[in-house]
Amino acid sequence: DFVFDGGWLGIAIGCLIVGLVAGFFIARTVFKKQLEKNPPINENMIRAMFMQMGRKPSEAQIKAVMITHDHADHIKSVGTLGEKYGIPIYATPETHVGINKNYCMTEKLTSASIRYIYKDTPLEFEDFKITAFEVPHDGTDNVGYCIEADGRVFSFLTDLGEITPTAAHYINKANHLV
Repeated sequence: DFVFDGGWLGIAIGCLIVGLVAGFFIARTVFKKQLEKNPPINENMIRAMFMQMGRKPSEAQIKAVMITHDHADHIKSVGTLGEKYGIPIYATPETHVGINKNYCMTEKLTSASIRYIYKDTPLEFEDFKITAFEVPHDGTDNVGYCIEADGRVFSFLTDLGEITPTAAHYINKANHLV
């Protein structure tokens, strides 16, 4: 006859703890490797990009930031841009929640810098008409952007898992595609 005693319970709890610890370290190692291959953009990198384009780095030249989703490599510097420099940060309401819950956000966004954009609802911004649209990815409420100005159409789709009918529509509409 099998008798269940405290020894089996101790073994089960021990295995569970070992599994949790191993899982944590494996996930951390995988995440670090992903960040090394695809590092987040920081304030110094933005300044370097301006200089590579032959422009003097100036936050005044950045009118807004459009966020596609809440992964670390897309949002790491938005807290600094929004809070320190007062640049409006546009994202869907769900993505903004995900941004401020993200562990890599050292400077959280406040209502002063948060701006909402809604899928399939065009936003007029200076000379641009910007439409957010659904794209498949594993972030929170992922979007691509269709930007129209001066009769030209620029479609921006990042980390596209597959080409859905919606994505295909904006790809076909574009004069310029990223």
